[in-house]
Amino acid sequence: MSASAREASTGERGAQRLPSRYPFGPMRTTIVGLAAPRKTLEAVLARIVGEPCEVREMDGWVWGALPLETRRGLVEKIAAALGRELVGIDVEMSLGGRGRDLTATRYVVPKSSEDTDLTADAREILHEWTADSNGGFDEDEAISELAWELVGDGSSALEEGSECFEDRWAEALVASLVKSGGIELRGKLRPTGQIAHHLQTADEDGFASKLLDVLVDSTAVAEVFLDEDELERVLSETRPTR
Repeated sequence: MSASAREASTGERGAQRLPSRYPFGPMRTTIVGLAAPRKTLEAVLARIVGEPCEVREMDGWVWGALPLETRRGLVEKIAAALGRELVGIDVEMSLGGRGRDLTATRYVVPKSSEDTDLTADAREILHEWTADSNGGFDEDEAISELAWELVGDGSSALEEGSECFEDRWAEALVASLVKSGGIELRGKLRPTGQIAHHLQTADEDGFASKLLDVLVDSTAVAEVFLDEDELERVLSETRPTR
């Protein structure tokens, strides 16, 4: 099963395999990310974790997969070493349960907002996978790939609860594009936070063209069905009053 984003690995995928001490019990995989240069996260993971971690770059963010069964305390140590807020995604599932007890959570460390329950999204993705594979899937591989699929737009986690001008505009823009068929989302995750960030430069020349590239490259967007002129029109129609 393939991940939804451009990726480059810093370690063997064997680092993400199931530990032998959990032959049938629950296991948890954790991915952490932030908007920073790739080498910044790699250096801290090498120092704090002490073993190879898979690292991928997605939509201007860099994400790292931590060892199985990582606890929140390790994520907090990584955030402290970085001196930055860190977005974490935990996915947990028991082997042999075929996803019946699957749970997924997104959170920010140091805590700046309530945890977000992504379990429904994770189960929807797993259901699509099992449908495509006639019900069969590798559980220990699936839990890792589910976490990557749930990465979506990391910046939205840092901005939850914020309703600034760009947030409101991004929400209205995405809602309009989805409703009109201008874009097709990959799932329930929306690129709202990522778009809000780019809307800070909305008055610059050629902005519609730049935003169109953002939509095309977004891991939350499956297809884009509009051109630059159409996007410029929707930007104007959805722009809120300050």
